[in-house]
Amino acid sequence: MRLKVPFSLWKLKYPWGFLALLAWVLVVFGCFFAPLLHSLNFSKTILDVSRFPANPFAQKAGIWLGCFTAASTGLWCAGILWSCGRRLRKWLAIPAENGVLGLSLDLGLGFFLGDLFWTGLGLIRLWVEPLWLSGGIALSVLSVKDLLSLSLKNLEFHFPRRRSFGIGEACLTVSFVYFGFLFVHGFLPETFYDSLNYFLGIPQFWLDRHGITDDPGHLYSGFFHGGSLCFMYAFVLGGTEGAKILSVLVL
Repeated sequence: MRLKVPFSLWKLKYPWGFLALLAWVLVVFGCFFAPLLHSLNFSKTILDVSRFPANPFAQKAGIWLGCFTAASTGLWCAGILWSCGRRLRKWLAIPAENGVLGLSLDLGLGFFLGDLFWTGLGLIRLWVEPLWLSGGIALSVLSVKDLLSLSLKNLEFHFPRRRSFGIGEACLTVSFVYFGFLFVHGFLPETFYDSLNYFLGIPQFWLDRHGITDDPGHLYSGFFHGGSLCFMYAFVLGGTEGAKILSVLVL
C-alpha cells in the first residue's frame, strides 16, 4: 500500500496573501489573549517551578503508567475500529487506491459499526461487562489478524519533492502541531463542565444502568443516541483519558 499526499492539488499561488492572513490571525489572537495573560502574570507563573510539590518516585511512576495505559487503550481501540471498517469496506467492494483516503474511510466505517454495536446493546439494556468484554476480545483477535496480513514491504509514505513551500505543506505542519497539543492534552483528566455533564456523564449514567435510558436530571440526555458512543470501548477500558486519546487519534 502506497500512501500519497496530493500536495500538487494545493499549490500556493499567492504566498503573500496567505502570509497576510496568517499575520492577521496572529494579531487577533494576540489582542484577545494579551489581557488574560497579563492578569494571570503568566511569565512568572510558568517559570516558577518551586510552586510544584516534590512527588515521590512511586507517584511519578503511577502517573507515567496511567499515561501509557491511556495511550495503549486509545491505540488498541483505534486498531479495532480500523479492522472493523476495513472488513466492511471490502464487503461493500468500495475501492480505495489512495492509502490515506482508505485509512480515513476504514476508520469512519469502523466508527459507524461501533456506534451500531453500543447503540443496539444499549437500547435493549445489555450493557453488561461479560458481553462487551468478550466482543472486544474477539474484535482484538480480528484486528491483530488484519495487521499481520498487511505487507510491510509495500507500506511506505511518499511525499513528492517540491521546490516551494505550498499550502499543502503549511496545512500539514499546522496539523502536526495541533495533533501534538491534542495528544498531550488527552493524558489530562477532563475538567470542562459540558464534557463532564454530558459527553462523559451521560454514558457513565447509562453504564451504571446497563443500557440507554432517560436521565431526569439532564434535559438533553436523549441527544447521545449513537453520536457519542464511538469512544465507549476506550471509555470503559481506559476511563476518561482513554476516551480522549481515541478521539485525538481518530477524529
